[in-house]
Amino acid sequence: MEKNVLEFLENSQRMYGEKTACADMNNELTYTQLMNQAKFIGSCLSLKIKPTQGVPVYMDKTCNTLSLFMGIVYAGGYYCMLDTTHPVERINLILDTIQADILVVDNKSAKKAEKLGFQGEIINLDELLEEYDGQVVDSEAQERLEKIREQALDTDPLYSIFTSGSTGVPKGVVITQSAVMNTVLDINQKFSIDNTDKIIGLSSMCFDLSVYDIFGSLSTGAKLVEIEDIHDISYLERIVEKEGITVWNSVPAIMEMFLNGIGNERLFPTINTVLLSGDWIPVNMPNAIKKVCENARVVSLGGATEGSIWSIYYPVDYVDPEWKSIPYGKPLANQT
Repeated sequence: MEKNVLEFLENSQRMYGEKTACADMNNELTYTQLMNQAKFIGSCLSLKIKPTQGVPVYMDKTCNTLSLFMGIVYAGGYYCMLDTTHPVERINLILDTIQADILVVDNKSAKKAEKLGFQGEIINLDELLEEYDGQVVDSEAQERLEKIREQALDTDPLYSIFTSGSTGVPKGVVITQSAVMNTVLDINQKFSIDNTDKIIGLSSMCFDLSVYDIFGSLSTGAKLVEIEDIHDISYLERIVEKEGITVWNSVPAIMEMFLNGIGNERLFPTINTVLLSGDWIPVNMPNAIKKVCENARVVSLGGATEGSIWSIYYPVDYVDPEWKSIPYGKPLANQT
């Protein structure tokens, strides 16, 4: 099976065009709006970037960030999300490493970006979108995007993520479209994630758990609800209830914070899948989750960033009182 990201997302647009694809605190986009906006961004960026070029993104996560990511892919490049809270030295090291000659910001991050001393072109996404009239791109732009598409491979990069590694110096990992979709399709199949699901986006887009949030939801017609401030537990509670969130994907620490912050009598029956990874899972956590999310199956996941989000999984159906840790699990599809 081909694992070109745009094909899956365009299929979602065809099937669920008027359905909400993404929501944040200030905005929401349907599948048609998201993908048409992405094509417009892609047509603009295609005049500025080379095939398989990394495009750094320096802004907070919003629905527009998602359309930007897709636009970068339409233009033949791959995205590299930068954390606006990280030190200038770290950001500049990453920009130097990927040899970036353009940097995409928004109105909120533009002032911060000026302090980076970046020598290339800075593109303001908000200003770019002011030129967008909501329509499909013109024939000249469409032809340009089609030519890029014809030359694209499923093994082209989709994103790069920089980890601190064991040295404390950021190390970049580039992941291909086919690798991402291999993991996404397997998880969605194993846990029956489909267009009826609503996924809560808790992770920073500089962290690879966000990759599943984005492509796991958008490739299957689900709705992604992006959360900017994960520390506001009362807000998280309201979103879970209001949206009827069904899938929770986070590191154990965020789940622990949520469990500790909610009231004793709170129940969240809509959550049916809890994916935990990125750190050691407390042995008592799965049972604690099931007390407040009575319909949830808890899944432990793991693997190196180079393994494309996750490499192994273990459904925690039962916790043996003798366990000192949750079992590591077994390989996901096409992984060893």
